[in-house]
Amino acid sequence: MAQCGRVLRAGAGADWLVDAWRLFRRAKLMWVVFVVLFFLLSLAISMLPVVGGLLGSLLSTVILGGIMLGARSLDQGGELELEHFFGGFRERPAPLLALGMLYLVGQLALMALFAGFVGLPLLGAVLTGDLAALAAVDVDETAWRAVVGALATLLLAVPLFAAFWFAPALVALGGMGAIPAMKASFIACLRNWLPMTVYGILAGVLLVLALIPLLLGLVVWVPVMLASLYTSYQSVFVAPPSADA
Repeated sequence: MAQCGRVLRAGAGADWLVDAWRLFRRAKLMWVVFVVLFFLLSLAISMLPVVGGLLGSLLSTVILGGIMLGARSLDQGGELELEHFFGGFRERPAPLLALGMLYLVGQLALMALFAGFVGLPLLGAVLTGDLAALAAVDVDETAWRAVVGALATLLLAVPLFAAFWFAPALVALGGMGAIPAMKASFIACLRNWLPMTVYGILAGVLLVLALIPLLLGLVVWVPVMLASLYTSYQSVFVAPPSADA
């Protein structure tokens, strides 16, 4: 496995989506089951007081690690099975949980940055949906700070996103530790900024199309996006995906 990843042509971003579609077609029902389980699990965890959001971030990387194991099985001619969804809890759970912890720390840091611009009362009102508190906010005073804060947060979210894009696959499939996986993911995204940009644009277009038929297209879009985490990893760090049409 190339430690820092290969540098690919711009069109590779489109290839990742095509290969992800092929993986989806080979086990359509199970991919949808995975998405439903992920949604239900996230919903159940979010209902837990205080720790719900924190626990969700911690477990998300473990779940993604298991999905990457399932995608590899499917890509190598095997089956995508329900046990793969929880595979991250059996294989390399410690580094996957560590990865989730680091992701959580990054999210909290971004929230703290935004809070520094808009103030904790406004941030709390936004997160809790407190309409009364929002109505009491002086719009003229806080609008510019909210805009600047949002832009600064978004700018710093990009490297966080890059550090975690390939990381679950690098831990679950590549055997890396959490921090080395984050470093390798960040470098690979930086070196492949062009195919990542193409991928992002195409994924955005597909999302718009998926939203048109009463959001029903998300039943396909979300699994394909999950599969593309694997196909992009495979293309950059291992070898071109071998999924058959």
